[in-house]
Amino acid sequence: MVIVKNLLLLTPMFKGKIDDEMTLCNNFLNWFREHKNEFAKRDVNPHHIPILRGRPIIVNADTGEEDLFVGTHKKGDIIRYYLKEMHKEVYGNIEKVHDFVICIDGDNDISFNNIFKVLDSLISGEKVCLSCRQGKFGMGEPRDQIERFELNIVESIFNKSIPDGQCGCWGMHHSIVKDLELSANGFEIELDIIINILKKGIVPFYIDLSVKQQGSSTFDAKDHEDKLKFICDQLKISPELLNKIYEYFIIEYRYTLPKEYLCLKQFKGKKPDGREIKIETRKSTFKCEKTYNKICNRCDREGNNFKVSKSPECIQK
Repeated sequence: MVIVKNLLLLTPMFKGKIDDEMTLCNNFLNWFREHKNEFAKRDVNPHHIPILRGRPIIVNADTGEEDLFVGTHKKGDIIRYYLKEMHKEVYGNIEKVHDFVICIDGDNDISFNNIFKVLDSLISGEKVCLSCRQGKFGMGEPRDQIERFELNIVESIFNKSIPDGQCGCWGMHHSIVKDLELSANGFEIELDIIINILKKGIVPFYIDLSVKQQGSSTFDAKDHEDKLKFICDQLKISPELLNKIYEYFIIEYRYTLPKEYLCLKQFKGKKPDGREIKIETRKSTFKCEKTYNKICNRCDREGNNFKVSKSPECIQK
């Protein structure tokens, strides 16, 4: 007897204009129809939810059925809402509704085929699968520089090497979703996820993401300010410690952040907590689809003064 796994597939398509989001949605639906057999080969029953932020859209002209989550809700709110749908209470017991959840941003920078790379890793037994853009960030400066710093804050606190933590392509087993205590409202949701899994000692599996193009997304100081405040609140980072991390960041990456990024000067508060920040000794906290004998800039940050040493964890299973 074939055991069918249920998949909750989330695809946020936030472009700011409803016409653009409708186009992206149609692109995804066409891809989904063309690849149904790929899910069937894996004995997976996918429940797909394209997510827009515009007005309601009728996707089935015959039945009038609306299956798109739309409105003015933020990305974090929407994802947390659906993650709660992963489980339900039955006669006092919490039971799973879906075996896996996969989220992939539908902004036309990330190939939808990456869904199967994430799915295959989860089917093989990985509990959390994240993606690494390896410099192909699908965005332009200064956003990619600031996102590197945001991730560097998390690395400094946990003393771990993290190849990427804000890519909108990831997946989790239902047992992990059940234990996460997420609180992000907006675009900090991916950071919320990686902070939570690190707190729980979970080792994520990384895939090498296929990115269609180098992006040119604009810098939004408010979004990054919200993310920075979120990180500092979650990790209890004082203003002094934050600026210390930034000093080390400048040494490691050899560039300063944009002048518009004023968040570093906006924090008032407690005395430094005395945490030591290390660069050369950061430990790997992930498994990688690439084999150990291949050059992998997730493990060695080429072009930087400090290199994170390779770890046996970065070996293909």
